[in-house]
Amino acid sequence: MLSHKKSCKVSNFPRDEHKKRVKIARLHLNNYIFRTPWAEKSVNLRLNSEKRAGADRIRRPPSNIFLQRMKKTTAILAALLLAACTPKGETFTVDGRIDGLTGDTTLVFEAVELTGDRLIDSIRLTPARNEFAFEAARPACPEFYRLRVGDQLLNLCIDSTEHVTVNATIGQLATGYTVEGSEKCEQLRQMGVLQQELRRDINAIASRDGMSPAQRMAAVNARIDEYKRVLVERFIAPDPASAVAYSALFQTFGGRMVFDPIGNRTDVRWMAAAATSWDLLYPGAPRTENLHNVALQGLAATSKRMQDGIEISSDKVRESGIIDISLPDVNGEERRLSDLEDKVVILDFTAYGLKENGARQLLLRDLYSKYADRGLEIYQVGLDPDRHFWATRVEQLPWVCVYLDEGLDADLLKIYNVQSLPSFFLIGRGSNLHARGDMVGDVEAELKKLL
Repeated sequence: MLSHKKSCKVSNFPRDEHKKRVKIARLHLNNYIFRTPWAEKSVNLRLNSEKRAGADRIRRPPSNIFLQRMKKTTAILAALLLAACTPKGETFTVDGRIDGLTGDTTLVFEAVELTGDRLIDSIRLTPARNEFAFEAARPACPEFYRLRVGDQLLNLCIDSTEHVTVNATIGQLATGYTVEGSEKCEQLRQMGVLQQELRRDINAIASRDGMSPAQRMAAVNARIDEYKRVLVERFIAPDPASAVAYSALFQTFGGRMVFDPIGNRTDVRWMAAAATSWDLLYPGAPRTENLHNVALQGLAATSKRMQDGIEISSDKVRESGIIDISLPDVNGEERRLSDLEDKVVILDFTAYGLKENGARQLLLRDLYSKYADRGLEIYQVGLDPDRHFWATRVEQLPWVCVYLDEGLDADLLKIYNVQSLPSFFLIGRGSNLHARGDMVGDVEAELKKLL
């Protein structure tokens, strides 16, 4: 079984490699001392003072502020030298060049975290010296970074990659670059190109003559829906656990999220698919928790609206027996609820990605182990957006597990008036609906009555 947890094992590396990394650290320190704004300001102040003093140049003792900065520089040197002794597998490098520079330019390398942007390093580039190299600790799970020149941004994502090379042109930093060493970074670039095309097309719609406001809005929404379809097909569905899928799901346009995680059931399904995939690979990570929170809010909001549309009261179901269900199990075999008419059945609607599902499954296991030989069966309908995730969770369960591919959009949920997940029904022998779960105080006591 493959492990998704990253190893922190320390391994030795050759002395030549060690010397090379120490040299890189010293070069970084030189860039820091001579290229940061405060260092340039100190040099300019000294030169101006020398000009005013003429031949009688007065060299004053360093101020407390300057001494503090020197201490900070020493601390940075120590950190860089320590990083030079770190095994290569624990860091990543982003290097390359920026073409088209016309003067001194500051290139910033920063992490884009949930709590805000964090500066990692910066370097001063010139037309003659336009190459750069940044090194940072490798993240435990996929994270986002960017190169920035002023308000020009070049987005990157790092997972298990060790070395990414970027060659860009100033003025076209967002999409006018090439990237090597990371397929995900290239996909981020492609997504940026698509977003530029979306902005261009919507601007064209906005300036089109002869359209009413309603027609204009319909055209804009249709174009955004097409954009979403492409994002799903190319970047989300193939790998919901990737940083690219995460970035796509949280894209904004015109001040609103492209994917509506609250009002659109299909969008909620994709958000939930990413949440469950991230939870498998990166449990407990901040972005995993963020996805979970957003997906659960969306599931709760859309579940409340399920009662609108097709609806059959529980009384009507009692009179005519259950509404039959026929869905495929993990092996693709159709399993009918009506085939269990000689059993006492717990009809359960759930999503295995829900946080409360673990405790719920333990309760069902306990009931099943006690009463299966007396005629209890469980017919469990899974509504997880990711079928593969559902299959891995149910393949060892002893009761009937089926998958509802339509998810939250299914009429079946409206027919049974399922307003939240998880929800269950108790069905007596002869396929007679006995009670909804929210009407049952003690499940085990009710089962004993039916058995």
